[in-house]
Amino acid sequence: MVLVDTSVWIRSLAKRPPYTAELDRLLGLEEVAGHELVYGELLIGDWRRYSMTSRPPTRRHWPQ
Repeated sequence: MVLVDTSVWIRSLAKRPPYTAELDRLLGLEEVAGHELVYGELLIGDWRRYSMTSRPPTRRHWPQ
């Protein structure tokens, strides 16, 4: 059984060898284990792509 890290899933989903072939092989053998933290990271996606420019402006809640 192999616990597959987020980085391997990302590279495999991007079709980057040798990650794709090896992960496909392990999936075929039903030798892949997952973890909820890895799933969460995959669901969040590439948060670094969305820098401060995509966040709404913040306002201070205290008087100046």
